[in-house]
Amino acid sequence: VLDVGGGEGALRRYLKDYVSVDLLDTADIKLNLEKETLPFEDNSFDCVLCLDVLEHLDNLHDIFDKICKITKTWLIISLPNCRPFSFRPWRILNEFWGLPVNKPEYRHKWYYYSMDAVNFIKSKAEKNNMTLIQIDWVRRRFKKYALWAVLKKN
Repeated sequence: VLDVGGGEGALRRYLKDYVSVDLLDTADIKLNLEKETLPFEDNSFDCVLCLDVLEHLDNLHDIFDKICKITKTWLIISLPNCRPFSFRPWRILNEFWGLPVNKPEYRHKWYYYSMDAVNFIKSKAEKNNMTLIQIDWVRRRFKKYALWAVLKKN
């Protein structure tokens, strides 16, 4: 299992063959996904996880395509903070309004409605010869939802 954005590798104790890639020093492979490419051959891992990562990247389209190539079979993706269609864009200003003295470590670079997330996953899956097996919605605080998708390589 490859865990892209896996941080300290919290899943390691549950999985036999596990590799985490992250900006953190505690990851198995320290890597900046916006400046470096994932150093794996096509079909290197039975499963690739990419949970709450893509929305932080300018190059999310390229990273999505790359992780589709790296997986042999399964890809599990989550996209957090999907907004319902009734969401008013001005609310984003409440989250990121102002000029903080210190640069925030993590900032979302993409904001989207729930159906944008579904359409993104479906179109990228098709482009990369993957089948969308399942989509689930997980409700989070403040009426935000996370999309969880399971894809299988054809």
